[in-house]
Amino acid sequence: MSAETTPILLIEVPSPSTRAYDFGTKLPAYKQIPSLQTILYVEQDKPDLIVMERQAANRWTETRLQATDESFVVAETSITLQQIYRDVYLQTNP
Repeated sequence: MSAETTPILLIEVPSPSTRAYDFGTKLPAYKQIPSLQTILYVEQDKPDLIVMERQAANRWTETRLQATDESFVVAETSITLQQIYRDVYLQTNP
């Protein structure tokens, strides 16, 4: 078994039962990982994404995206919410 020790991206999919722990306990710990540049919180059942990006050692910006045509960039790659939520989007918008 191996684990990445220098991640640049972390993706979290919170659930109603874990939301307080995910944002209250885990998020501050994630922000202490020196290599981490982006944290994504991805909702399971609808287009709703929080993008947290490191600006400096202890400074992060937070952007919330909810429209399927909105996008964000990770490692020089642009990703739209429609790409992430393709199956969910198709189920609600046939």
